[in-house]
Amino acid sequence: TSIKAAQSNLILLCNNDVIYEKDCIQRMMKFMRNEPNIFIASPVELFSKSNIHQHSDAKLARYFEKYKKLTSGCVTKGVWNIVSAFMRKSVFETVGYFDENFTKAFYEDFDYGHRINEKGIYGVVVGGSVFYHIGSATVVKSSNSTGNKKYYEKKWRDGYVPGKPIET
Repeated sequence: TSIKAAQSNLILLCNNDVIYEKDCIQRMMKFMRNEPNIFIASPVELFSKSNIHQHSDAKLARYFEKYKKLTSGCVTKGVWNIVSAFMRKSVFETVGYFDENFTKAFYEDFDYGHRINEKGIYGVVVGGSVFYHIGSATVVKSSNSTGNKKYYEKKWRDGYVPGKPIET
């Protein structure tokens, strides 16, 4: 897989329906370089029922700026977000790779998050770095969620689902 072949110690996992604020990725990479004992870090996830991503670039930039300021300087320990996660390659070496019994899209990320938590690996959410999650964009393009959901529920009978996004 691409993760196995990666030459970098830092891997970015992200869904296909996220929009990063201008300097988010660079800021997150700097954070990870400066914090060698953090193994997983996520920017702050923004989610809006008003489809902010369909507005002008200027409005989206103002939206990002507002939440960058509100969260700047905050680091929330013990949580992270599988929708956008910067992970050290050692996480994959400890946990293993994605379960290939899942078909394309849906629940493979929840499964991986569950497996990470089982290993006692916890991450952080880094304030001042934000991204917007459109949410369920893949649902429109794919119809394989039912099989993956059944497989996930059978595998994890407790119904574990990682944290929900901040709604604005």
